[in-house]
Amino acid sequence: MKKSALKLTLLGLIIGFSAAQFSVKAQAVSSFTKESDGALCTISGGTATKLKLQVCADNIIRVVYTSQATIPSPQGLVVGKATFSPGTFDATDNGTAIVVTTPKVTATVTKTTGLIAFTTASGTAVCTETGRTMTAVTKTGGSGFSGTLNFNSPSGEAVYGLGNLSLSSPAWGTASATGSYWEVGPPDKNGVLNIRDFTFDMHQSNWYDIIPFFMTTSGYGVLMNFCCHGTKTAPLSFSADFLLNNCWDYFFIYGPQFDTIISGYRDVTGPAPMLPKWAYGWWQCKNAYTASSDLTTVVSTYRSNNIPLDCIVQDWGWWTAYGSFTWGSTYANPSTWISTLHSNNAHLALSIWPTFQSSASNYSQMTGHLITTSCNSGTAGQWMDAFDTTALRLFWGYMNTGCYSVGADAWWMDAVEPECPALTNQSTSWGPIEEYANAYSLAHAKNIYEHQRAVSTAKRVVNLTRSFYGGQQRFGTMYWNGDISGSDMKNVATTVSGGLNSCMAGNPYWCSDIGGFQNDPTDDILTRWFQAGTFFPIFRTHGSRPTEIYNM
Repeated sequence: MKKSALKLTLLGLIIGFSAAQFSVKAQAVSSFTKESDGALCTISGGTATKLKLQVCADNIIRVVYTSQATIPSPQGLVVGKATFSPGTFDATDNGTAIVVTTPKVTATVTKTTGLIAFTTASGTAVCTETGRTMTAVTKTGGSGFSGTLNFNSPSGEAVYGLGNLSLSSPAWGTASATGSYWEVGPPDKNGVLNIRDFTFDMHQSNWYDIIPFFMTTSGYGVLMNFCCHGTKTAPLSFSADFLLNNCWDYFFIYGPQFDTIISGYRDVTGPAPMLPKWAYGWWQCKNAYTASSDLTTVVSTYRSNNIPLDCIVQDWGWWTAYGSFTWGSTYANPSTWISTLHSNNAHLALSIWPTFQSSASNYSQMTGHLITTSCNSGTAGQWMDAFDTTALRLFWGYMNTGCYSVGADAWWMDAVEPECPALTNQSTSWGPIEEYANAYSLAHAKNIYEHQRAVSTAKRVVNLTRSFYGGQQRFGTMYWNGDISGSDMKNVATTVSGGLNSCMAGNPYWCSDIGGFQNDPTDDILTRWFQAGTFFPIFRTHGSRPTEIYNM
Protein backbone atom coordinates (compact mmCIF):
# COMPACT_ATOMS: atom_id res chain seq x y z
CA MET A 1 0.00 0.00 0.00
CA LYS A 2 1.34 3.46 -0.88
CA LYS A 3 2.11 5.84 1.97
CA SER A 4 -0.51 8.32 0.79
CA ALA A 5 -3.18 5.60 0.71
CA LEU A 6 -2.08 4.32 4.11
CA LYS A 7 -2.30 7.81 5.58
CA LEU A 8 -5.80 8.26 4.17
CA THR A 9 -6.83 4.86 5.51
CA LEU A 10 -5.46 5.61 8.98
CA LEU A 11 -7.04 9.05 8.92
CA GLY A 12 -10.38 7.47 8.02
CA LEU A 13 -10.04 4.95 10.85
CA ILE A 14 -9.16 7.69 13.32
CA ILE A 15 -12.12 9.81 12.24
CA GLY A 16 -14.43 6.80 12.37
CA PHE A 17 -13.11 5.77 15.78
CA SER A 18 -13.49 9.28 17.08
CA ALA A 19 -17.08 9.49 15.85
CA ALA A 20 -17.90 6.18 17.52
CA GLN A 21 -16.11 6.85 20.79
CA PHE A 22 -16.88 10.52 21.13
CA SER A 23 -20.41 10.75 19.80
CA VAL A 24 -21.08 13.59 22.26
CA LYS A 25 -19.86 15.93 19.53
CA ALA A 26 -20.45 19.59 20.35
CA GLN A 27 -23.46 21.34 18.89
CA ALA A 28 -23.01 25.06 19.10
CA VAL A 29 -25.89 27.40 19.87
CA SER A 30 -26.13 29.84 16.97
CA SER A 31 -29.13 31.84 18.21
CA PHE A 32 -31.86 31.83 20.81
CA THR A 33 -35.36 33.17 21.30
CA LYS A 34 -37.14 33.75 24.58
CA GLU A 35 -40.62 32.29 24.32
CA SER A 36 -43.65 32.46 26.55
CA ASP A 37 -42.70 29.22 28.28
CA GLY A 38 -38.92 29.11 28.00
CA ALA A 39 -36.00 29.39 25.59
CA LEU A 40 -35.68 28.02 22.06
CA CYS A 41 -32.10 27.60 20.87
CA THR A 42 -31.05 27.05 17.28
CA ILE A 43 -28.08 24.67 17.18
CA SER A 44 -25.67 23.42 14.54
CA GLY A 45 -22.99 20.77 14.18
CA GLY A 46 -25.11 17.63 14.55
CA THR A 47 -28.39 15.91 13.74
CA ALA A 48 -30.63 18.12 15.84
CA THR A 49 -31.35 21.74 14.91
CA LYS A 50 -33.36 22.89 17.93
CA LEU A 51 -32.98 22.74 21.69
CA LYS A 52 -35.98 23.84 23.75
CA LEU A 53 -35.91 24.49 27.48
CA GLN A 54 -39.55 24.60 28.50
CA VAL A 55 -40.34 25.84 31.99
CA CYS A 56 -43.13 23.64 33.33
CA ALA A 57 -42.97 24.77 36.98
CA ASP A 58 -40.46 26.60 39.12
CA ASN A 59 -38.71 23.27 39.78
CA ILE A 60 -39.41 21.46 36.48
CA ILE A 61 -37.73 22.12 33.14
CA ARG A 62 -38.48 20.10 30.05
CA VAL A 63 -35.62 19.60 27.58
CA VAL A 64 -36.43 18.84 23.93
CA TYR A 65 -33.65 18.13 21.42
CA THR A 66 -34.92 17.69 17.88
CA SER A 67 -34.54 18.30 14.16
CA GLN A 68 -38.29 18.75 13.72
CA ALA A 69 -39.71 22.02 12.43
CA THR A 70 -41.77 22.48 15.60
CA ILE A 71 -41.39 21.37 19.20
CA PRO A 72 -43.81 18.47 19.79
CA SER A 73 -46.36 18.46 22.57
CA PRO A 74 -45.15 16.40 25.53
CA GLN A 75 -48.46 14.60 25.91
CA GLY A 76 -48.60 11.01 24.90
CA LEU A 77 -48.46 7.75 26.78
CA VAL A 78 -46.05 8.70 29.56
CA VAL A 79 -46.87 12.37 30.00
CA GLY A 80 -50.35 13.01 31.34
CA LYS A 81 -51.00 16.58 30.20
CA ALA A 82 -50.32 18.74 27.17
CA THR A 83 -49.85 22.18 28.73
CA PHE A 84 -47.98 23.57 31.71
CA SER A 85 -47.96 26.90 33.55
CA PRO A 86 -44.37 28.18 33.56
CA GLY A 87 -44.86 30.84 36.22
CA THR A 88 -42.12 33.41 36.69
CA PHE A 89 -38.88 32.83 34.78
CA ASP A 90 -36.27 34.62 32.71
CA ALA A 91 -34.17 33.60 29.71
CA THR A 92 -31.06 35.55 28.75
CA ASP A 93 -27.85 35.35 26.69
CA ASN A 94 -24.82 36.23 28.81
CA GLY A 95 -22.40 35.94 25.90
CA THR A 96 -21.14 32.41 26.59
CA ALA A 97 -24.38 30.70 27.59
CA ILE A 98 -28.15 30.80 27.39
CA VAL A 99 -29.44 30.99 30.95
CA VAL A 100 -32.99 30.08 32.01
CA THR A 101 -33.80 30.97 35.61
CA THR A 102 -36.80 30.25 37.81
CA PRO A 103 -37.25 30.97 41.54
CA LYS A 104 -35.80 27.50 42.31
CA VAL A 105 -33.49 26.34 39.50
CA THR A 106 -31.20 27.65 36.79
CA ALA A 107 -30.48 25.85 33.52
CA THR A 108 -27.39 27.03 31.68
CA VAL A 109 -26.76 26.01 28.05
CA THR A 110 -23.10 26.43 27.13
CA LYS A 111 -23.12 27.97 23.66
CA THR A 112 -20.04 26.15 22.38
CA THR A 113 -21.36 22.65 23.27
CA GLY A 114 -25.12 22.96 23.61
CA LEU A 115 -24.96 20.96 26.85
CA ILE A 116 -26.96 21.93 29.93
CA ALA A 117 -25.95 22.39 33.56
CA PHE A 118 -28.65 22.61 36.24
CA THR A 119 -28.03 24.49 39.48
CA THR A 120 -30.07 25.71 42.39
CA ALA A 121 -31.21 29.32 42.48
CA SER A 122 -28.20 30.07 44.68
CA GLY A 123 -25.79 28.49 42.18
CA THR A 124 -25.13 25.10 43.76
CA ALA A 125 -24.46 22.46 41.08
CA VAL A 126 -27.15 19.80 40.87
CA CYS A 127 -26.86 17.98 37.53
CA THR A 128 -24.91 18.36 34.30
CA GLU A 129 -25.35 16.79 30.89
CA THR A 130 -22.12 15.28 29.59
CA GLY A 131 -23.47 14.14 26.25
CA ARG A 132 -26.58 14.07 24.08
CA THR A 133 -26.86 12.63 20.55
CA MET A 134 -29.39 11.48 17.97
CA THR A 135 -28.82 9.17 15.01
CA ALA A 136 -31.21 8.52 12.13
CA VAL A 137 -32.64 4.96 12.04
CA THR A 138 -35.37 3.06 10.21
CA LYS A 139 -37.75 0.62 11.88
CA THR A 140 -40.63 -1.28 10.29
CA GLY A 141 -40.62 1.05 7.34
CA GLY A 142 -40.74 4.12 9.57
CA SER A 143 -37.88 6.57 9.95
CA GLY A 144 -36.84 8.09 13.25
CA PHE A 145 -33.92 8.47 15.61
CA SER A 146 -32.01 6.54 18.21
CA GLY A 147 -30.09 8.50 20.79
CA THR A 148 -27.79 8.71 23.78
CA LEU A 149 -28.12 10.87 26.89
CA ASN A 150 -25.42 11.13 29.55
CA PHE A 151 -25.36 12.82 32.96
CA ASN A 152 -22.49 13.33 35.35
CA SER A 153 -22.76 11.38 38.58
CA PRO A 154 -20.38 12.12 41.48
CA SER A 155 -18.88 9.03 43.10
CA GLY A 156 -20.80 9.56 46.32
CA GLU A 157 -24.18 9.96 44.63
CA ALA A 158 -26.85 7.28 44.98
CA VAL A 159 -29.35 6.65 42.18
CA TYR A 160 -32.79 5.17 42.74
CA GLY A 161 -35.80 4.32 40.63
CA LEU A 162 -35.94 3.01 37.03
CA GLY A 163 -38.37 0.30 38.14
CA ASN A 164 -38.10 -3.23 39.45
CA LEU A 165 -34.52 -4.23 38.72
CA SER A 166 -33.29 -5.94 41.88
CA LEU A 167 -34.19 -9.57 41.39
CA SER A 168 -32.11 -12.71 41.55
CA SER A 169 -31.93 -15.04 38.57
CA PRO A 170 -35.18 -16.82 37.73
CA ALA A 171 -35.65 -20.57 37.80
CA TRP A 172 -37.07 -20.91 34.32
CA GLY A 173 -33.92 -21.00 32.24
CA THR A 174 -32.28 -18.54 29.90
CA ALA A 175 -32.78 -17.31 26.35
CA SER A 176 -30.03 -19.61 25.09
CA ALA A 177 -31.79 -22.60 26.61
CA THR A 178 -35.36 -21.80 25.63
CA GLY A 179 -35.25 -19.14 22.96
CA SER A 180 -37.71 -17.04 24.93
CA TYR A 181 -36.66 -13.42 25.47
CA TRP A 182 -38.79 -12.91 28.53
CA GLU A 183 -36.97 -15.68 30.38
CA VAL A 184 -33.61 -13.91 30.24
CA GLY A 185 -32.41 -13.55 33.83
CA PRO A 186 -32.08 -9.93 34.92
CA PRO A 187 -28.81 -8.91 36.56
CA ASP A 188 -28.66 -10.35 40.06
CA LYS A 189 -28.30 -7.28 42.26
CA ASN A 190 -28.70 -9.17 45.53
CA GLY A 191 -31.08 -6.67 47.01
CA VAL A 192 -28.92 -3.61 46.25
CA LEU A 193 -31.01 -0.46 46.27
CA ASN A 194 -28.56 2.03 44.74
CA ILE A 195 -28.43 1.26 40.99
CA ARG A 196 -25.78 3.84 40.07
CA ASP A 197 -23.02 1.33 39.35
CA PHE A 198 -25.14 -1.16 37.39
CA THR A 199 -25.48 -1.57 33.65
CA PHE A 200 -28.60 -3.23 32.24
CA ASP A 201 -30.93 -3.48 29.28
CA MET A 202 -34.04 -1.36 29.56
CA HIS A 203 -36.68 -3.83 28.43
CA GLN A 204 -39.76 -5.37 29.99
CA SER A 205 -39.94 -9.01 31.02
CA ASN A 206 -41.79 -11.23 33.46
CA TRP A 207 -39.85 -10.14 36.56
CA TYR A 208 -37.96 -7.13 35.23
CA ASP A 209 -39.83 -3.84 34.82
CA ILE A 210 -38.43 -0.61 33.43
CA ILE A 211 -39.79 2.83 34.31
CA PRO A 212 -37.87 5.67 32.59
CA PHE A 213 -37.54 7.79 35.73
CA PHE A 214 -34.76 8.03 38.29
CA MET A 215 -33.84 10.33 41.14
CA THR A 216 -30.60 10.86 43.02
CA THR A 217 -29.28 11.98 46.36
CA SER A 218 -28.11 15.16 44.63
CA GLY A 219 -31.73 16.25 44.90
CA TYR A 220 -33.17 15.88 41.43
CA GLY A 221 -35.05 13.43 39.21
CA VAL A 222 -35.24 12.88 35.46
CA LEU A 223 -38.20 11.51 33.53
CA MET A 224 -37.25 10.38 30.02
CA ASN A 225 -40.24 10.60 27.71
CA PHE A 226 -39.65 7.60 25.48
CA CYS A 227 -41.24 4.15 25.19
CA CYS A 228 -38.66 2.15 23.24
CA HIS A 229 -36.08 -0.36 24.34
CA GLY A 230 -32.80 1.08 25.55
CA THR A 231 -29.85 0.59 27.88
CA LYS A 232 -28.41 2.12 31.02
CA THR A 233 -24.66 2.07 31.50
CA ALA A 234 -22.86 2.99 34.68
CA PRO A 235 -22.94 5.43 36.21
CA LEU A 236 -25.70 7.46 34.56
CA SER A 237 -25.77 7.13 30.78
CA PHE A 238 -28.70 6.05 28.63
CA SER A 239 -29.44 5.00 25.09
CA ALA A 240 -32.78 4.70 23.33
CA ASP A 241 -33.42 2.61 20.21
CA PHE A 242 -36.26 4.60 18.65
CA LEU A 243 -37.15 7.92 20.23
CA LEU A 244 -40.73 9.09 20.67
CA ASN A 245 -41.71 12.04 18.44
CA ASN A 246 -38.26 12.03 16.81
CA CYS A 247 -36.63 13.86 19.71
CA TRP A 248 -34.85 13.52 23.02
CA ASP A 249 -37.50 14.66 25.46
CA TYR A 250 -36.92 14.66 29.21
CA PHE A 251 -38.08 16.48 32.33
CA PHE A 252 -35.58 17.68 34.93
CA ILE A 253 -37.32 17.82 38.32
CA TYR A 254 -35.64 19.50 41.29
CA GLY A 255 -36.52 18.67 44.89
CA PRO A 256 -34.31 18.49 46.71
CA GLN A 257 -36.61 16.37 48.92
CA PHE A 258 -37.65 13.06 47.40
CA ASP A 259 -41.32 13.79 48.12
CA THR A 260 -41.04 17.00 46.09
CA ILE A 261 -39.42 15.11 43.21
CA ILE A 262 -42.16 12.47 43.21
CA SER A 263 -44.77 15.24 43.37
CA GLY A 264 -43.18 16.77 40.28
CA TYR A 265 -43.16 13.40 38.53
CA ARG A 266 -46.89 13.02 39.15
CA ASP A 267 -47.53 16.59 38.06
CA VAL A 268 -46.03 15.62 34.70
CA THR A 269 -47.35 12.08 34.34
CA GLY A 270 -50.62 12.24 36.26
CA PRO A 271 -51.83 11.49 39.78
CA ALA A 272 -52.26 8.04 41.26
CA PRO A 273 -55.99 7.75 42.01
CA MET A 274 -57.07 6.37 45.36
CA LEU A 275 -58.08 2.74 45.13
CA PRO A 276 -61.27 1.56 46.84
CA LYS A 277 -60.74 0.92 50.54
CA TRP A 278 -60.98 -2.86 50.18
CA ALA A 279 -58.00 -2.93 47.78
CA TYR A 280 -55.69 -1.97 50.66
CA GLY A 281 -56.69 -5.09 52.59
CA TRP A 282 -55.81 -8.77 52.23
CA TRP A 283 -55.76 -10.39 48.77
CA GLN A 284 -56.12 -14.18 48.62
CA CYS A 285 -54.51 -15.50 45.45
CA LYS A 286 -53.56 -18.99 44.22
CA ASN A 287 -52.37 -20.80 41.12
CA ALA A 288 -55.09 -21.70 40.46
CA TYR A 289 -58.67 -22.25 41.54
CA THR A 290 -60.52 -24.49 39.09
CA ALA A 291 -64.20 -23.95 39.93
CA SER A 292 -66.48 -21.26 41.32
CA SER A 293 -67.13 -23.48 44.33
CA ASP A 294 -63.43 -23.20 45.23
CA LEU A 295 -63.76 -19.45 45.59
CA THR A 296 -67.03 -19.43 47.53
CA THR A 297 -65.70 -22.12 49.89
CA VAL A 298 -62.45 -20.26 50.53
CA VAL A 299 -64.30 -17.05 51.33
CA SER A 300 -66.75 -18.75 53.67
CA THR A 301 -63.87 -20.56 55.42
CA TYR A 302 -62.07 -17.26 55.99
CA ARG A 303 -65.25 -15.82 57.45
CA SER A 304 -65.95 -18.83 59.70
CA ASN A 305 -62.40 -18.58 61.06
CA ASN A 306 -62.72 -14.82 61.61
CA ILE A 307 -59.73 -14.13 59.36
CA PRO A 308 -59.95 -10.83 57.49
CA LEU A 309 -60.25 -11.12 53.70
CA ASP A 310 -61.03 -8.37 51.20
CA CYS A 311 -60.36 -9.82 47.75
CA ILE A 312 -60.10 -13.27 46.23
CA VAL A 313 -58.39 -13.72 42.89
CA GLN A 314 -59.32 -16.11 40.12
CA ASP A 315 -56.15 -16.88 38.20
CA TRP A 316 -56.03 -18.28 34.65
CA GLY A 317 -58.23 -21.15 33.49
CA TRP A 318 -61.75 -19.83 34.05
CA TRP A 319 -62.18 -19.32 30.29
CA THR A 320 -62.96 -21.89 27.60
CA ALA A 321 -59.97 -20.66 25.58
CA TYR A 322 -57.48 -17.82 25.77
CA GLY A 323 -59.33 -14.85 24.31
CA SER A 324 -62.82 -16.33 24.47
CA PHE A 325 -64.06 -14.52 27.62
CA THR A 326 -66.58 -17.32 27.94
CA TRP A 327 -66.78 -18.98 31.35
CA GLY A 328 -65.97 -22.69 31.55
CA SER A 329 -68.47 -25.27 32.74
CA THR A 330 -67.17 -25.21 36.35
CA TYR A 331 -67.90 -21.47 36.48
CA ALA A 332 -71.49 -21.56 35.22
CA ASN A 333 -73.83 -18.68 36.13
CA PRO A 334 -71.04 -16.27 37.12
CA SER A 335 -73.36 -13.47 38.23
CA THR A 336 -74.88 -15.83 40.83
CA TRP A 337 -71.71 -17.03 42.54
CA ILE A 338 -70.07 -13.61 42.28
CA SER A 339 -73.09 -12.26 44.15
CA THR A 340 -72.41 -14.88 46.82
CA LEU A 341 -68.87 -13.51 47.19
CA HIS A 342 -70.25 -10.00 47.45
CA SER A 343 -72.77 -11.05 50.09
CA ASN A 344 -69.81 -12.31 52.13
CA ASN A 345 -68.21 -8.87 51.78
CA ALA A 346 -65.48 -10.13 49.44
CA HIS A 347 -64.45 -8.79 46.06
CA LEU A 348 -63.40 -10.69 42.94
CA ALA A 349 -60.31 -9.93 40.87
CA LEU A 350 -60.16 -11.75 37.57
CA SER A 351 -57.05 -12.78 35.63
CA ILE A 352 -57.16 -11.84 31.96
CA TRP A 353 -54.46 -12.44 29.37
CA PRO A 354 -54.19 -10.27 26.24
CA THR A 355 -53.89 -13.37 24.06
CA PHE A 356 -56.10 -15.20 21.59
CA GLN A 357 -55.98 -18.86 20.67
CA SER A 358 -57.21 -19.83 17.23
CA SER A 359 -60.00 -21.81 18.93
CA ALA A 360 -61.31 -18.71 20.77
CA SER A 361 -64.71 -17.46 19.68
CA ASN A 362 -63.26 -13.96 19.18
CA TYR A 363 -60.20 -15.02 17.21
CA SER A 364 -61.57 -14.31 13.74
CA GLN A 365 -62.75 -10.85 14.79
CA MET A 366 -59.30 -10.08 16.18
CA THR A 367 -57.53 -11.22 13.01
CA GLY A 368 -55.48 -8.32 11.74
CA HIS A 369 -55.23 -6.87 15.24
CA LEU A 370 -52.78 -9.38 16.72
CA ILE A 371 -49.00 -9.37 16.96
CA THR A 372 -48.01 -11.98 14.45
CA THR A 373 -44.30 -11.74 13.70
CA SER A 374 -42.50 -11.83 17.03
CA CYS A 375 -44.94 -12.45 19.83
CA ASN A 376 -46.45 -15.91 19.60
CA SER A 377 -46.51 -17.99 22.76
CA GLY A 378 -47.53 -21.53 21.97
CA THR A 379 -50.61 -22.62 23.91
CA ALA A 380 -51.52 -19.08 24.99
CA GLY A 381 -52.08 -18.00 21.39
CA GLN A 382 -51.18 -14.65 19.87
CA TRP A 383 -50.89 -11.35 21.71
CA MET A 384 -53.25 -8.48 21.07
CA ASP A 385 -51.66 -5.44 19.48
CA ALA A 386 -52.09 -2.98 22.36
CA PHE A 387 -51.18 -0.11 20.02
CA ASP A 388 -54.05 -0.88 17.65
CA THR A 389 -57.11 1.24 18.44
CA THR A 390 -59.51 -1.36 17.01
CA ALA A 391 -57.92 -4.13 19.08
CA LEU A 392 -58.28 -2.06 22.24
CA ARG A 393 -61.94 -1.32 21.61
CA LEU A 394 -62.75 -4.95 20.85
CA PHE A 395 -60.83 -6.22 23.87
CA TRP A 396 -62.73 -4.03 26.32
CA GLY A 397 -66.00 -5.05 24.67
CA TYR A 398 -65.24 -8.71 25.41
CA MET A 399 -64.27 -7.85 28.99
CA ASN A 400 -67.36 -5.76 29.56
CA THR A 401 -69.78 -8.37 28.25
CA GLY A 402 -68.16 -11.43 29.80
CA CYS A 403 -66.72 -10.06 33.05
CA TYR A 404 -67.60 -6.55 34.16
CA SER A 405 -71.30 -6.81 33.50
CA VAL A 406 -71.59 -9.98 35.63
CA GLY A 407 -69.95 -8.40 38.69
CA ALA A 408 -66.14 -8.64 38.50
CA ASP A 409 -64.61 -5.96 40.72
CA ALA A 410 -60.98 -5.85 39.64
CA TRP A 411 -58.59 -7.05 36.99
CA TRP A 412 -55.38 -8.97 36.97
CA MET A 413 -53.84 -8.12 33.60
CA ASP A 414 -51.27 -10.86 33.44
CA ALA A 415 -48.40 -11.26 30.95
CA VAL A 416 -48.60 -7.65 29.76
CA GLU A 417 -44.83 -7.25 29.21
CA PRO A 418 -45.92 -8.91 26.92
CA GLU A 419 -44.62 -12.39 27.63
CA CYS A 420 -42.76 -12.76 24.36
CA PRO A 421 -39.62 -11.64 22.52
CA ALA A 422 -38.95 -7.93 22.08
CA LEU A 423 -41.57 -6.19 19.96
CA THR A 424 -40.12 -5.52 16.51
CA ASN A 425 -40.93 -5.41 12.81
CA GLN A 426 -44.57 -4.37 12.92
CA SER A 427 -46.57 -1.32 12.06
CA THR A 428 -49.38 -0.22 14.35
CA SER A 429 -52.07 2.42 14.05
CA TRP A 430 -49.77 4.62 16.16
CA GLY A 431 -46.61 4.01 14.15
CA PRO A 432 -43.68 1.54 14.25
CA ILE A 433 -44.06 -0.79 17.18
CA GLU A 434 -40.44 -0.20 18.20
CA GLU A 435 -41.40 3.35 19.18
CA TYR A 436 -43.76 2.04 21.89
CA ALA A 437 -42.40 -1.42 22.76
CA ASN A 438 -41.75 -0.85 26.49
CA ALA A 439 -45.16 0.75 27.01
CA TYR A 440 -47.37 -2.25 26.14
CA SER A 441 -48.72 -2.51 29.68
CA LEU A 442 -49.27 1.26 29.83
CA ALA A 443 -51.34 1.29 26.63
CA HIS A 444 -53.26 -1.75 27.87
CA ALA A 445 -53.97 -0.20 31.29
CA LYS A 446 -55.05 3.08 29.71
CA ASN A 447 -57.56 1.20 27.58
CA ILE A 448 -59.08 -0.64 30.55
CA TYR A 449 -59.26 2.46 32.74
CA GLU A 450 -60.85 4.78 30.21
CA HIS A 451 -63.38 2.26 28.94
CA GLN A 452 -64.45 1.09 32.41
CA ARG A 453 -64.90 4.67 33.62
CA ALA A 454 -66.93 5.43 30.50
CA VAL A 455 -69.27 2.52 31.26
CA SER A 456 -69.71 3.32 34.95
CA THR A 457 -68.15 5.38 37.71
CA ALA A 458 -69.78 3.21 40.39
CA LYS A 459 -66.55 1.19 40.83
CA ARG A 460 -63.06 2.57 40.92
CA VAL A 461 -60.65 0.86 38.55
CA VAL A 462 -58.35 -1.69 40.20
CA ASN A 463 -55.86 -3.34 37.87
CA LEU A 464 -52.99 -5.60 38.99
CA THR A 465 -50.43 -5.79 36.18
CA ARG A 466 -47.24 -7.79 35.74
CA SER A 467 -45.54 -4.92 33.97
CA PHE A 468 -45.48 -1.17 34.53
CA TYR A 469 -44.26 1.90 32.68
CA GLY A 470 -43.99 5.61 33.37
CA GLY A 471 -47.36 7.28 33.89
CA GLN A 472 -49.23 4.02 34.38
CA GLN A 473 -50.12 4.97 37.96
CA ARG A 474 -52.84 7.32 36.68
CA PHE A 475 -54.85 4.37 35.39
CA GLY A 476 -55.68 2.70 38.69
CA THR A 477 -52.89 0.14 38.45
CA MET A 478 -50.69 -1.71 40.87
CA TYR A 479 -47.98 -4.18 39.94
CA TRP A 480 -45.75 -6.91 41.25
CA ASN A 481 -42.37 -8.43 40.53
CA GLY A 482 -43.47 -11.42 38.51
CA ASP A 483 -43.28 -15.17 38.87
CA ILE A 484 -40.22 -15.39 41.10
CA SER A 485 -39.20 -18.37 43.17
CA GLY A 486 -39.94 -18.83 46.86
CA SER A 487 -37.03 -21.21 47.42
CA ASP A 488 -34.35 -18.61 48.20
CA MET A 489 -34.26 -16.09 51.06
CA LYS A 490 -32.42 -13.75 48.69
CA ASN A 491 -35.67 -13.27 46.78
CA VAL A 492 -37.23 -11.69 49.86
CA ALA A 493 -34.46 -9.10 50.01
CA THR A 494 -34.56 -8.39 46.31
CA THR A 495 -38.33 -8.05 46.47
CA VAL A 496 -37.93 -5.28 49.04
CA SER A 497 -35.28 -3.37 47.06
CA GLY A 498 -37.18 -3.90 43.80
CA GLY A 499 -40.36 -2.61 45.40
CA LEU A 500 -38.65 0.45 46.83
CA ASN A 501 -37.09 1.36 43.48
CA SER A 502 -40.48 0.85 41.84
CA CYS A 503 -42.15 3.19 44.29
CA MET A 504 -39.30 5.68 43.86
CA ALA A 505 -40.07 5.57 40.14
CA GLY A 506 -43.49 7.06 40.76
CA ASN A 507 -45.69 4.01 41.39
CA PRO A 508 -47.21 3.96 44.90
CA TYR A 509 -48.92 0.55 44.60
CA TRP A 510 -46.47 -2.32 44.80
CA CYS A 511 -46.76 -5.94 45.89
CA SER A 512 -45.23 -9.36 45.40
CA ASP A 513 -46.35 -12.95 45.48
CA ILE A 514 -45.82 -13.49 49.20
CA GLY A 515 -43.99 -16.80 49.39
CA GLY A 516 -43.07 -16.69 45.70
CA PHE A 517 -44.90 -18.08 42.71
CA GLN A 518 -42.59 -20.99 41.96
CA ASN A 519 -41.44 -23.65 44.42
CA ASP A 520 -42.44 -24.07 48.05
CA PRO A 521 -40.80 -21.74 50.58
CA THR A 522 -39.55 -22.99 53.90
CA ASP A 523 -41.40 -21.82 57.00
CA ASP A 524 -38.60 -19.33 57.66
CA ILE A 525 -38.72 -17.85 54.15
CA LEU A 526 -42.52 -17.65 54.25
CA THR A 527 -42.41 -15.92 57.63
CA ARG A 528 -39.88 -13.36 56.45
CA TRP A 529 -41.86 -12.76 53.26
CA PHE A 530 -45.01 -12.11 55.27
CA GLN A 531 -43.11 -9.71 57.51
CA ALA A 532 -42.01 -7.76 54.44
CA GLY A 533 -45.35 -8.12 52.67
CA THR A 534 -47.24 -6.65 55.61
CA PHE A 535 -45.60 -3.33 54.79
CA PHE A 536 -46.02 -3.50 51.02
CA PRO A 537 -48.68 -1.05 49.80
CA ILE A 538 -50.73 -4.04 48.58
CA PHE A 539 -50.87 -7.14 50.82
CA ARG A 540 -51.22 -10.29 48.70
CA THR A 541 -50.15 -13.92 48.71
CA HIS A 542 -49.85 -16.19 45.70
CA GLY A 543 -48.17 -19.40 44.65
CA SER A 544 -48.56 -22.91 43.29
CA ARG A 545 -49.37 -24.39 46.70
CA PRO A 546 -52.16 -24.06 49.30
CA THR A 547 -51.84 -20.33 49.95
CA GLU A 548 -54.84 -19.76 52.22
CA ILE A 549 -53.92 -18.47 55.67
CA TYR A 550 -55.75 -21.34 57.36
CA ASN A 551 -53.72 -23.89 55.32
CA MET A 552 -50.34 -22.58 56.47
